[in-house]
Amino acid sequence: MINASVFHNQLQDNEVDYASLASWVYRLNELLKQILDDLEDGPDEEDFDRCSFEQSLAEDLQCLLLSCPVADPFSLDESSRTINPYLSAFISSLEQEVVEQDVDNFLQLDPRALLQRVRENLDCCTFYKGLSNLKRNEQSTSRSLFQYILDLKAAYSKLMIIRLDLYTPSHLESVRHWEQLKKYVAERYADSHVGFAVKFEYGLQRGLHMHTMLFFNGSVVRQDVTIAKAIGEHWKGTVTAGKGSYSNCNALEHLKRMRYPAVGSFHQFDERTLKGLKHIASYLTEQDLTVRFVVPGLSRTLRKGVISKEKRSRIEMRSIRQAKSLE
Repeated sequence: MINASVFHNQLQDNEVDYASLASWVYRLNELLKQILDDLEDGPDEEDFDRCSFEQSLAEDLQCLLLSCPVADPFSLDESSRTINPYLSAFISSLEQEVVEQDVDNFLQLDPRALLQRVRENLDCCTFYKGLSNLKRNEQSTSRSLFQYILDLKAAYSKLMIIRLDLYTPSHLESVRHWEQLKKYVAERYADSHVGFAVKFEYGLQRGLHMHTMLFFNGSVVRQDVTIAKAIGEHWKGTVTAGKGSYSNCNALEHLKRMRYPAVGSFHQFDERTLKGLKHIASYLTEQDLTVRFVVPGLSRTLRKGVISKEKRSRIEMRSIRQAKSLE
């Protein structure tokens, strides 16, 4: 049996191309999701060619093995089994087939036999328990973020919400860059900045990027589009030294594409805005199974502020005043 801990130590000792590793894991996730969809539902087409489809999946699995950017995919097992159920199922399949086929190297595996083994591991309680845990964590975190936004609105009679998508040229510097921007906003808008939320995300096209929400006391500041642009320009010109970029989600061209806009300044959250905020909270808390591979050591993919004692006092005082006004 392959000793996963030995390979894990080799991974730690050798230099790793984290961007290539993240891309590889992303493609692996997508392929296993395709296999799972076929396992659960199957194709609807009457003229579907099952043999060709099976051959294509087996070849894709083999290509992934050949293109693995680390010395051995077994090295990914220990640190990632509890994070990514797709990767865990794949590594388990490799281990089982190396023993079953009695080969010395995972590259010698029969791809069709490996495909069948992957199917078996995707159709077991361990895998579904992993997916269930992911979904449960997403729902819990989404509720927490949504409540955080509601608490901020309860603390301030007028709340300004800014959304920025931030793109960084260096995934290894992404956390430090975000901390720099957060500090700048807190200092530059010290009299109005009241909260934040940020999600670190990885995609094949855009690489590592961050979805952010910034909250301000709307009774103190105005012109959310202008403030969003100023913060974005600071990110681009100062934090990333002209190498990064941003998207201002408060700008009109972005608002036109939103079904439920939830940015700008609000005296009250109407039903449409609440739907938008719930959608944003759900999106920001959706588990990214790849980003930790491109940012080594990233413990939390979602970060948000806290409701301080001062804000709690504001909420209580405003609640008391509103109750008295209704008497």
